[in-house]
Amino acid sequence: MRATHLTDEELQQYVLDRDFGDTGINMHIHSCEQCREKAEGYRLLVTGLRNQPAESFDFSLTEIVMQQLPVPSPAVNREKESTLIYAIMTAAAAIIGFALYFFRKYMTGIFERIAPVFIYLVLTAFMTLSIFLVTDIYKRYKRKMHALNLYRG
Repeated sequence: MRATHLTDEELQQYVLDRDFGDTGINMHIHSCEQCREKAEGYRLLVTGLRNQPAESFDFSLTEIVMQQLPVPSPAVNREKESTLIYAIMTAAAAIIGFALYFFRKYMTGIFERIAPVFIYLVLTAFMTLSIFLVTDIYKRYKRKMHALNLYRG
């Protein structure tokens, strides 16, 4: 048995869960008049809340919300757009593939004659440009997401 009174959380747990397994709390409620009265008050409150009728409104919340939503723009046919992109990518890959196949004899000579410093300069320029482009794409993405969040907001 406990020497102190039960907390509100313990009393609520006792009222809500009849199969509450803590024997110390059960014994304390049976022996303490003050905690038993509090538990009975919680029991009446819970039964009153459970017996309340469900709320009903005289208006349709769905209609009110739907009227405030913006009219959606006509759907863009993404299938045609993606087909065009795939066709361009396939054509570019085919052109590069044919060029590499027909000029394969000259490729080894090209890379042997280029100075290593030039190769490092080209790689450095490529990496720097890539970093700037990726950063720009990310900033535009964040701006668009921010604009969407403000629009929804």
